[in-house]
Amino acid sequence: MGIFTRVRDIISANINSMLDKAEDPEKLVKLMIREMEDTLVEVKASCAGAMATKKKVQRESEKAAENANAWEQKAELAIEKGRDDLAREALVEKKRYTERVDALESELEQCDGLVGQYQGDISQLEEKLDAAREKQRMFAGFRWPERSCRELVLLGKSCALFRPADSRITEDLAIGA
Repeated sequence: MGIFTRVRDIISANINSMLDKAEDPEKLVKLMIREMEDTLVEVKASCAGAMATKKKVQRESEKAAENANAWEQKAELAIEKGRDDLAREALVEKKRYTERVDALESELEQCDGLVGQYQGDISQLEEKLDAAREKQRMFAGFRWPERSCRELVLLGKSCALFRPADSRITEDLAIGA
């Protein structure tokens, strides 16, 4: 039974090793940056939509408040003219518009919270995107010795003399990072 477990562990280790070699950190960072940029565009579009909704609700609230004031003036005028029945109906309309204003104010507060949340998400995503771009620059700098060796090989020269120095530079970069 110990043999099968050991064989399984060896196979698992070899598969993990091959996967690690197949992964290119630079490509993964590029993919991550692309996905972050796509997400940032989506979040900004959602934020713009929430801002537009907020403006719409704000205009509706202002219009409803104006209508409530107009109905209040009509009720006062009806009382001055001695028409209590019209005054009651005007006050009912005023109450309806006042309730609408209250509901719209509540919706406006929700929109404010949503816009604030989107703006916070945007700033966090931009910070993470900047960090990922910095990591991408680091990988670009880290890959420099390999690229120079490949260029030398293409020119027909041997890189054997440069490999020890290349290894030390790579180790220094890894220790310093």
